[in-house]
Amino acid sequence: VTYADSKNLALLKEHCLDYLSSANKIEVAKKVSFDDIPSHLMKDWMVSLARREGGGSSEGDTFSTMRVSQLRHLAHEKGLSVDGS
Repeated sequence: VTYADSKNLALLKEHCLDYLSSANKIEVAKKVSFDDIPSHLMKDWMVSLARREGGGSSEGDTFSTMRVSQLRHLAHEKGLSVDGS
């Protein structure tokens, strides 16, 4: 996760966080060191957990819980660049 984040690989980071979210939380807590994980990644993990559990934003902000592919699709529909440049 930290590698994907450091290289701005949004889709890979999303898949890593989804994998952690789908795993047994107790096993993750035992096997994964959270000592060096930046706080913004913890927030991203919480979003991934909420997305998996069907929770959404209570403030009506649909973009904060959208998947990377959904955001790219919306940008493409509006004629915006989706390659990250």
